[in-house]
Amino acid sequence: MRRIQVWVAALTLISNAAWGINTSTTVRQVSQAVVLSDNVDYHISSTEPFSTTGSVDIANTEHAVLIFDNIKPSAAVNQLGFVTIGGQAARNGVNCQVRIYDNGAMVLPYNNDNILTVYSEKGLTGESCSDFGLGNTGGYMNTLTTAQLNNRIKSFRLKRGYMVTFSLKAAGKGYSRCFVAAYNDLEVDLPPLMQNRISSYRIFKWNDVSKKGLANNTGKEYNTALNTQWCYSFGAGEDTGMDRECVPHKIHRNWPSTPGVGALSYSPNLKTSNEPANNSDDTPETVATVLGYWEDLMATGMRLCSPSQHDGGLAWTQEFMDSIDARGWRCDVVDIHCYWPEWNLLNQVDGYYTKYQRPIWISEWLWGASWNKNGVFASGDPVNDNAKVLSKVLSKWNASKYVERYAYWNSESKGHLYDGGGITPSGEVYRDSIAGLAYNPELEYIPRSPRVNPATDLTLSFSPNTMIAQLKWKENNGELTDRMFLERKKDDGEWIQLKELAVSEDISSFAYKDTLQTGGKYLYRVHSVAFDGRDLYSAEVENALNGATALGNGDVQYGTITSNNTDLSYTFMAEPLSGSQPAVVFGAVSNYQSKAALTNRLFKTFLVKNNYNCFRSNFAALTDYEETGFYNKAIGTDQYGTEYTSFIIAKNGRGQIGSLEYEAQIIDETAAGKEIEVTFSKPFNSVPVVIATPQYTKDSEPVVARVYNVTSTGCRIKMMCQKSVTDKAAATVYAALGVLAVEQGKTTDGNGRQIEVETTDCTFKSASMVKVKDYSEALINPVKIVAMQTLNRDVMAILRTRPNYTDSLSLRLRYQPDTSDAEQSKVSAKNPVTETIGTITISDVKNADGIENIHAGEQRPAVREGIYDIQGRKIDKDQTGLSKGLYIIDGRKVVIR
Repeated sequence: MRRIQVWVAALTLISNAAWGINTSTTVRQVSQAVVLSDNVDYHISSTEPFSTTGSVDIANTEHAVLIFDNIKPSAAVNQLGFVTIGGQAARNGVNCQVRIYDNGAMVLPYNNDNILTVYSEKGLTGESCSDFGLGNTGGYMNTLTTAQLNNRIKSFRLKRGYMVTFSLKAAGKGYSRCFVAAYNDLEVDLPPLMQNRISSYRIFKWNDVSKKGLANNTGKEYNTALNTQWCYSFGAGEDTGMDRECVPHKIHRNWPSTPGVGALSYSPNLKTSNEPANNSDDTPETVATVLGYWEDLMATGMRLCSPSQHDGGLAWTQEFMDSIDARGWRCDVVDIHCYWPEWNLLNQVDGYYTKYQRPIWISEWLWGASWNKNGVFASGDPVNDNAKVLSKVLSKWNASKYVERYAYWNSESKGHLYDGGGITPSGEVYRDSIAGLAYNPELEYIPRSPRVNPATDLTLSFSPNTMIAQLKWKENNGELTDRMFLERKKDDGEWIQLKELAVSEDISSFAYKDTLQTGGKYLYRVHSVAFDGRDLYSAEVENALNGATALGNGDVQYGTITSNNTDLSYTFMAEPLSGSQPAVVFGAVSNYQSKAALTNRLFKTFLVKNNYNCFRSNFAALTDYEETGFYNKAIGTDQYGTEYTSFIIAKNGRGQIGSLEYEAQIIDETAAGKEIEVTFSKPFNSVPVVIATPQYTKDSEPVVARVYNVTSTGCRIKMMCQKSVTDKAAATVYAALGVLAVEQGKTTDGNGRQIEVETTDCTFKSASMVKVKDYSEALINPVKIVAMQTLNRDVMAILRTRPNYTDSLSLRLRYQPDTSDAEQSKVSAKNPVTETIGTITISDVKNADGIENIHAGEQRPAVREGIYDIQGRKIDKDQTGLSKGLYIIDGRKVVIR
């Protein structure tokens, strides 16, 4: 017997994603011994494929395929006596598979073994696993095991005749995608989104059906008469045998059950909600309802049709598809119902592909609609006219690359194709129509990359007793995040990585404890790197820990607090102070916000192992003023919304600052309106400057301590708050008062700082700034603690300072506006007031170079690159060309001598 070998040149990978599609050879009948040795689809067109002398040996058992164009699979099984597989007798379900192919059948020369092989590296390299079956887990996808390379797959090979669905989470959850090996093996390098992320899979047999089907009828009689290759019913359907694919149909949320249809294996496809926008239907559903169970449908691994759209459902479908795409979810096919006039059937269907970029199923259709009384229902000759229209429509849809399937609605009497008694002329047209293969791999819709978002709900809590900042946040992307870091920035420094944290496959909550060593403004954020390389940053949280600088031996410390809100901030001492509670006193608040009346409130320091190491404080506004809040408005070089105030911490008792004596006291149980007599433990050599600040309050209102009658042996202090507070039924109670008295004079502390303590009488004639004094020469990095030493007008009052001036001291006096004596609250040329001002000034000692840097706590927060004068005007020179004076250089204040 003569043997004919069919050789076909192997094709290369298509777009590096698939084994080359086989070449095609067609013969009418095989009358000799044929050997299929290479990659070929060998077609036999006769309904009698073999003569008595003919045979086919599929020697290339990897890729060669035998196709019977005009006999059904059930008949093709009877032809296997003429077929061998690699020289062995063909046995369906053992060494080969007889499957549906278009209007006929095909023989695949392998069974269900090794149909999927996955690899740990691209290019089908690295570790591999082929241990995969066609089963499911309770109707859902199967979770990969470690041996199956869970979260390690980068490439895979899928044999022809199968579909695999991969998802990124266990049990089919998360992003998923179907891969169909319809006409060739697939060899795929996974996209970055899926590499090393796949956690579940499901494999289906793929059916190479033609486009032509029957709606809501799975009966063999009707489908055989109309020569269909697929069908469905309003429910789970049934196994219709090897000649036809029955597609399960989930009608609505509760029926059939999702696990029930998911467990079926006679189709890889699933029709979903039936006309959910049709309020006349049995169970209409909102978009939100369908979206609510759509993830469960994806988890079956089945190829999903959209909910079927009727003519009134255009807006519903648009909302649904937009929602699916926005989420990066999977909907593989657009399913529409078309009871349309002839022109619409011929011209409007392809537009759905343009709109939604998915292949189209027309799962119900008819020429016209009984409820519209058009088409076949308006025809005078419905039998013949319907046949003519069907012929044109079928010719159009069979040629359309966008129409994947259509199923005729045979339940209207005037539009019958087959009525159980016989076939109509329209049915003959339908039966004899050459539909062609349904699936077109060019139209595969790849689900959009799912949305990824920065970490959310970042919160911070701080324990000063342990110096631990506790951070918590939520990471919402799960497997879509490649890496995640917690980052921190101190003051104006760079962001640094504190910790890289392992990312979970699911949405997860995280916590981290950061132990701090020093004061400063700490910002935290979560930095995530998404699957596509994008950097995502959470909102920032701040932990303001102001730091103090020690004078001399550290028993006296000082610093500056800057804030743009009324929140509590922490200030840490340069060195913990052992013993009893130290006194913490504040000076005047800066005056960036001229319309707001701000004072400051102090809270008790914290005890850590018998050492005092930190205190809390915040700014507060006098609520009776018209404008009291912090602004967020930039004007010129001034950035409204940020203020500062300076402080001194002093160890309780008597001590020295250089050559100057000081005394610090804590006075307990003070109250609003109470006048306090302070006696020093021993007299000073001269009248000291006294600064007093409440250390703790049970109310939220600001309070001031007015010092007066200062002598070398003591002073008086009156606790004052707004009249609106004192008028309350329950008076504000203050638990403690910090008092610091410092001998007047000038000294150095031995650590490079000079201290000057003095008093000056100042007359205020308006609400504007008043220059209190000029310095003989500009101070370097000055910190000024300022307070009134007299009570010449018995009214609650605060001082505001002009910031950033090193050559002078200017103050503004603000009185409480709602005093019972209106004249008391006014300051004018006709009603001036003179008060004695006490000032403790701390500045750097001059050194040899000509440039001195201003402390970070003293600089204004508006940082701009370049050189500006103190009024904020930019100077077009470099530093070497500047004359002596005070400048803002790259956001830092410098003095050039």
